[in-house]
Amino acid sequence: MALIEGAEAAVYMAGIIKQLTAVKDVKIRCLVDNKSLHESLLSSKQVENRRLRLDISVLDDMIWREEIKKVEWVQTSHQIADCLTEKGVSTEKLSAVSRN
Repeated sequence: MALIEGAEAAVYMAGIIKQLTAVKDVKIRCLVDNKSLHESLLSSKQVENRRLRLDISVLDDMIWREEIKKVEWVQTSHQIADCLTEKGVSTEKLSAVSRN
């Protein structure tokens, strides 16, 4: 799952930042467009997909250990990277962000 890979990379980078600087706490905020995943992280509700349950367990542990401070749901209409992963999606939003 991309969220776990990104979160693990962020935790690793946070560790490097802490070692190289005087920064004591790096707050990692993860963004996800999967609403059911987000809801599962906020409750005890289990998802039906067994593989996803394991991923959610890993994320729960990262949150419990305070490696990740927050996981936020982002509406599909606000996803700027969809054009990189989905066919037929406009690149307009990504282009606008990259120009700024």
